[in-house]
Amino acid sequence: MGALFAAIPYSAVTYTIYGLFQPQDVAHVVLWEVYRSVVVLVLAYTCLVQYVACQRAKPRRATEAGHASPRSDGGTNELPLTAPQLPAAPQSWFFDRVPDMLGRDVVYLNVCGHYINVVTTAGSCLVLMRLADAMAALGDLGLQVHRSYWVAHRHITGISRRDERALVRVTGPHEVPVSRTHLAAVRAAVPSRNVDGIR
Repeated sequence: MGALFAAIPYSAVTYTIYGLFQPQDVAHVVLWEVYRSVVVLVLAYTCLVQYVACQRAKPRRATEAGHASPRSDGGTNELPLTAPQLPAAPQSWFFDRVPDMLGRDVVYLNVCGHYINVVTTAGSCLVLMRLADAMAALGDLGLQVHRSYWVAHRHITGISRRDERALVRVTGPHEVPVSRTHLAAVRAAVPSRNVDGIR
């Protein structure tokens, strides 16, 4: 019904534009035929928009209802339909924002303006979120070593000092700065044999 009313002004505009560009033919054009053609176009456009909106909402509804959702390894995260639905784990909230191709093995995070740079064993990407929110989501998987850096425990290989700066060595060719505020916590988390002259 809304398409019938919406087509009225569009028909008038179409008829006027046709009259401006084809003034010699406008007398042969019946306004009713223009209106009918515009109604068909408006209905087709409305159906297309509704279809796209439904397709975009479908995965969200399926996840909220506890249906199977695809995983990066080809399996599914299927929840039993009879079990009470619990809120999503904080880590899943974080990993929903990281591309699947980067995997889930986070090495470290660092702040880049309003984004955080998420570095995994498979690569890196920028994600729009606060470091505090990312650390809360990842919980005790790592620790903050600087106001702009978080490092995963399992990827810390040692601590060293260069140019009067303490650095955490992590998996791969990475070194992450350590601030004085967090140095004691970092020392406690790293075995003493991997600490090179850090006091």
